[in-house]
Amino acid sequence: MAGRLSVAQQGSGEIVRLRWDRRPASDTWIVLSPVGSELARIERGERGVQVLRQGEPPLAAASLGDVTSALLGVAIDERLLLAWLHGRPASGPGGWEVVIEPAADGSGVARRVTAASGETTLRLVVDRYEVLSP
Repeated sequence: MAGRLSVAQQGSGEIVRLRWDRRPASDTWIVLSPVGSELARIERGERGVQVLRQGEPPLAAASLGDVTSALLGVAIDERLLLAWLHGRPASGPGGWEVVIEPAADGSGVARRVTAASGETTLRLVVDRYEVLSP
């Protein structure tokens, strides 16, 4: 999946580009600036979650939520993000209110997701989605 992610809270916000490769035993999220510079590479594997940023030592985290909390100011549960991406408006912890606009191709994948919880609004726009071979 490739797309754009924005998080707005209490009058401020962050916008990043996101590439997410999901495999059965691992995930890789590449977080890029709006102009395409890599800000961070987040890898989940057998040893947990690791954040790699150029010029900095790797950081270990327990979950993607811990990482997004530090980088974007809001904990994003990867299971919720995956459900939303596949058109399921799960609310999960945090009581997210979710609106999903499906992709026009009928694939069941979201084109746009807007999720709100309290004063936080998260928007994901999916620019490209493809199924990778194992």
